[in-house]
Amino acid sequence: MLRIALCGVLAACSLPVFAGRFSVAPIRVDFSASVRISAVTVTSEDDHPLVFRNSPSLWTQNADGGDVYTPTNDLVVTPPLLRVEGNEPRIVRIGTLREPGDVERSYRVFLEEQAPANAEGGGASIAVVIKFGVPVFVAPVVDHVAGSAEVVGHGARKLTLEIRNTGNVHFNVETISANGAPVKDVSSWYLLPGTTRRYELAIPPEACAGPSLELRIQTTRTVLAASVAAADVCQS
Repeated sequence: MLRIALCGVLAACSLPVFAGRFSVAPIRVDFSASVRISAVTVTSEDDHPLVFRNSPSLWTQNADGGDVYTPTNDLVVTPPLLRVEGNEPRIVRIGTLREPGDVERSYRVFLEEQAPANAEGGGASIAVVIKFGVPVFVAPVVDHVAGSAEVVGHGARKLTLEIRNTGNVHFNVETISANGAPVKDVSSWYLLPGTTRRYELAIPPEACAGPSLELRIQTTRTVLAASVAAADVCQS
């Protein structure tokens, strides 16, 4: 379950600010040849109703690994408009119209909170709305997990690491270490099939023992490795 809330202080603003608090479970949907329909439960934790507009988007990534979303008819999402009363769970049903192919297909179903029609007391207000995207994956006929990592740039105590997903299913890059020393925690970053992303890494002094920096990239599905001469990075 994921609880979503927005709290803040607008010191220069005297108008009331409204933002809903809600939870979503599960926070990911997986489809396959045998699973074509699923659902998520949305629960409001506010004392006033929340309204969401629900819409599916095809999820791809560009040459820099940035997310790109395009409206799609591959998924059916019902209801398209959802009203959730306080502490009364509501169901959003999701179905796929596409058969599994050679490569995993990725989507997000966006639950976008709608601004309240009227502010409390009838006065002016600022409505802050929240948009949450549920990841949806349609598995390929056969999974093939593969990736590569390469140091493509370096300087004094820093380097640029390029990670490629060369398989047909996504993975998440979780942690990166150099000679056993933690370098970067990048958990929750998805790398979709065919995508490349570069990471700018600061190398800690304790990683600079030995003639080379051995990088270990832990992902949710596999472990990748890369190497660079310590002399190229560890000289300050």
